[in-house]
Amino acid sequence: MPPSQQPLFTDEDCNLPSQERFNLLERLQISLGNIPPHFWAACHLCDIQKLALLVQTAKLNPNIVCIAAGQTYTMVANWNQSIPGSASAATTPRSSPILHRLQSSLSGPPSSPLQGSPQGANTPPAKRQKTSFTRSKSARDCAARRDSSRCVLTGTRAIQVAHIYPFCLLTKEEDTFGKRHVFWRMLRNFWPEEKITTWEAAIFPDGPEECGLETAGNMITLSADAHILWNEGAFALKPISVSEDNTTLTIQFFWQAKHPLVMPTINLTTIPLSTRNLESNDETRLIDCRQSEDRRIKSGDLFELTTDDPEARPLPSMALLEMQWFLQRVMGIAGAADELKDSEYHFSDHGLYNWGPYNDGDNISNLGKFDEDEVDINNLGLDEGRDESFLSNTTSLSDPVIPDNTGVLPSIEAPKHYTEEME
Repeated sequence: MPPSQQPLFTDEDCNLPSQERFNLLERLQISLGNIPPHFWAACHLCDIQKLALLVQTAKLNPNIVCIAAGQTYTMVANWNQSIPGSASAATTPRSSPILHRLQSSLSGPPSSPLQGSPQGANTPPAKRQKTSFTRSKSARDCAARRDSSRCVLTGTRAIQVAHIYPFCLLTKEEDTFGKRHVFWRMLRNFWPEEKITTWEAAIFPDGPEECGLETAGNMITLSADAHILWNEGAFALKPISVSEDNTTLTIQFFWQAKHPLVMPTINLTTIPLSTRNLESNDETRLIDCRQSEDRRIKSGDLFELTTDDPEARPLPSMALLEMQWFLQRVMGIAGAADELKDSEYHFSDHGLYNWGPYNDGDNISNLGKFDEDEVDINNLGLDEGRDESFLSNTTSLSDPVIPDNTGVLPSIEAPKHYTEEME
């Protein structure tokens, strides 16, 4: 893809708010005061009209928004499968101590104890939750074959086939107050009904009460280390385009950066760290070994995924990747929900559920001047249709990861990786 044809990305793609969004956040801050970090992150990434509705609702009845704000962490907890008893929790890679002892040196490829170990080391098989809905080996094999049995990002052969939409939220659920239904209701607080309906149709074609699809369209092939980083919200993949014949999909990679002052409560106008030009998450890096010289993967890089048979081996769903694009960033900015699982709740002066002691807004106020010269203001129309959000009726969203080069095939046989020049 020639550089002139590469898609540009906006400040909001790099988690920086437009002036319109920032103005709404200031108004919401006046109504609510400091709020939990996952609600803060969601407000910085949600649909702008949904944010305007939150502002309007908070002005009329702040307690309604406070309740939703105090429970937004469950949306992230379900997404990264940190809810106790989740069927996926046993087989989804969790944080490795190795990933927190990373060295900045990139001299030589150390071996990773995570590679070839698709099962969580901390959860013995005897303790895994049983479910009547089983993982599909054929779908997993189709996804691996589609991706040439290589990580779509690094090109390495030591792979795991990861779900985009969590497997633990695929099982049939008739209880309308069960975790899956609550998860989807929470999404409706932040994103428009039209978008939510598209996401639902991609995974629940028979309706939200039925079992979801277990297909290659909900799977992507990653190295063990990349899978761990993805599950922690260390990076997000933005879907760019799919070819008319559904044989080529282009995605854009963005590292995420957790805000250093994310605390039990945070000022809504605190601006997230920009992801522009990032080459790592903290000191964790990914290397594309398909290049002539191993190079670090950085924010804005483009990757092409291909399939020789879109019916038998479909590409990852654009709708599910879009859903992932938003939720991965919420988790990346605010942190995984289980990081605060041992904290205590109490009400602040604003009636809001908080973790731990209340923090004065002066301690975590806006970190940097908002640049009005770099504004990208979206003018989105209000969505029509049913609204099942909590707000619907209140008023009229391993190691330094250096892959092994052994047996690397030419890049034409694996997903392609392009570098985008930053603005």
